Amino acid sequence: MARKSNAQSLGEVITDLLKVYKLEDKMREIDLSDAWSQTMGQAVANRTKEVRLRKRTLVIRMDSGVMKEEFSYNKGKIADMLNEKLGVNAIDTVEIW
Repeated sequence: MARKSNAQSLGEVITDLLKVYKLEDKMREIDLSDAWSQTMGQAVANRTKEVRLRKRTLVIRMDSGVMKEEFSYNKGKIADMLNEKLGVNAIDTVEIW
């Protein structure tokens, strides 16, 4: 009689653990911070005080009024670019402060 296999890949086990311990959002924030720097470039990252995901809303705090103005016109594009970089549809809206 053949035994039923309970084997899971390491990735599946880690994903399950993140869900059980409710760490998915924290991991996504780390990924988001990296994606922000890679997508927007180091010059923008240096002028960014905070990049945070709160209930599917990307909150960006910047120390440049000019950059805030420019980015406010491109919120949809920012969400699309970061969702693509993250590989998941995690961002619905963008707030810039």
